[in-house]
Amino acid sequence: IEAMNYMSYDAMVLGNHEFNFGLDFVDRIVQDADFPMLNANTYLDGSRIADPYTIIESGDYTIALIGIGNPNILVWDGDKLDGVTTTGVAEEVEALTKHIEANYDTDAIIVSAHVGKTAEFFDGTDKDAGLSAISSLLTSIFSLILKL
Repeated sequence: IEAMNYMSYDAMVLGNHEFNFGLDFVDRIVQDADFPMLNANTYLDGSRIADPYTIIESGDYTIALIGIGNPNILVWDGDKLDGVTTTGVAEEVEALTKHIEANYDTDAIIVSAHVGKTAEFFDGTDKDAGLSAISSLLTSIFSLILKL
């Protein structure tokens, strides 16, 4: 995190490996970062564990960056994540895209998703649909990118 601070990161998405060592480790890196840690679909006791998105001003452009984490953290590290729940990647991207479009004048919306191309596990929901689920939303998101 110190190196990322030095390099002036704009943001980082909390991926599955940040959860390998439990919530105290996640809290520490979030506190140590001088930039937003993003994760729109991971919750602790009903509240998001990190910011779902950030707005970045770069030159003449305003960019929204949505961060999506891997919902399988509970499969891999659930024993270290008491009180943690995850939601579907597509439902979060869709809701946040609508929120950003309604509340900000952005030139682009970028989704940084720490997920695979397709689902790794199937639990009877679309929660772990991976990039395949997000791609169904690309018409809306892509139209925003074309504004650049």
